[in-house]
Amino acid sequence: MNFSKPVVLIDSFKLEGHHEGYLEYYYNQLSRLGLEIKILVADSKDADRIARRIMSIDDKSIKYFKSHFAISFLTKLNAWIRLQSIESLIFWLRLNLSLRQFKINKPYIPFILWFPLKYANNTQLSHWAIPQDIVILDGLSINPTLVENMGFDVNFTVNNSLYRSSSIKSILLLNEEACRYYQSIGITNCYWLPEAILLKKNELQHSWLINEIKELPLARNVVLYVGGLSQRKKEILGFCRLASKYSEDSVSFLAVGSLYRDHFTDEEFNQYLELKNTISNLFIIEKRACDEELYDLLELSNTVFLVYPNHPYSSSFMTMAISAGRSVIVKGDSLMARRAGKYGIGITYEELMSNPDILLMDRVEEDKIELFRHDHSDEVIQNTLTRAFGLRT
Repeated sequence: MNFSKPVVLIDSFKLEGHHEGYLEYYYNQLSRLGLEIKILVADSKDADRIARRIMSIDDKSIKYFKSHFAISFLTKLNAWIRLQSIESLIFWLRLNLSLRQFKINKPYIPFILWFPLKYANNTQLSHWAIPQDIVILDGLSINPTLVENMGFDVNFTVNNSLYRSSSIKSILLLNEEACRYYQSIGITNCYWLPEAILLKKNELQHSWLINEIKELPLARNVVLYVGGLSQRKKEILGFCRLASKYSEDSVSFLAVGSLYRDHFTDEEFNQYLELKNTISNLFIIEKRACDEELYDLLELSNTVFLVYPNHPYSSSFMTMAISAGRSVIVKGDSLMARRAGKYGIGITYEELMSNPDILLMDRVEEDKIELFRHDHSDEVIQNTLTRAFGLRT
């Protein structure tokens, strides 16, 4: 590769959920392209965590976001006046200040993972503080409903946002539909980045969670729900209602995740408790599964429940599930449904509720799984990164 600019890999969020795994993944992919990588994370605890996880990086190449008295003043001021433009300015000032810790004396590329959509708009005050040559990974991408709910004008956001700025080198989108839309309105420096397959074989010596599940009287067919037990992003009540349509000897429904009581209304929570305690083929373990346990959970299941009514995007766990050869249940008329349909994999929740028997007939063809794995392979992702970063072979 003919490329001399260092890359600063940035995640301004806490390293929760899949954030830590993705940070390690993109560090490894960029390193394989021959790039010098530095890492900027939210705080000192995250810096320590990533230093322990990525053994090949020098501790001096890992920093965390810093503050300053002027930034603290603006933060307190904005707590009172609440202007989005000032919040954007605070983000870019903190980023600039934090990047200076690396003391890079030559041009470099800031690579911002999971770039917050709200900072793409209202840049009138902060345009001077925005670094040059930024590469953005926009995990959620512009969705008209989301933008309207956040109080933005859709046309203004798309046509006048940071994404049209000369500061942006390229935009990476996990949403292929949003990528096509951006390109159709003249934002040509955007690329669809397939979701990475983060699934790894469990190397834990002992897992209380997996051992507990193996003791359950599960049927031969198991539908799996993994993640927060809630009524916001996910639909635990829908999972429970679907379980009630099957006998305990035909299909078991297994849910594993932390319970978020504040994500239910009182009525919904009472329904949850009733369904949990009365449906014999429903097994709910109110414990969070760590990343290392996801492999074993998929091994124990046939189908994965991925119905997210309030999340119109993709799911990294869907990528893991299909790559592991599992079928998926998704919400109809959604990005996940269209993506699964492209490969002829999975069933919609609406279909199952009207005709439960199709779950027992659902089969996943290996050639379709192989095509999915290829389209989400390290090779395809590296080719996309090569183009987005302007690398020359």
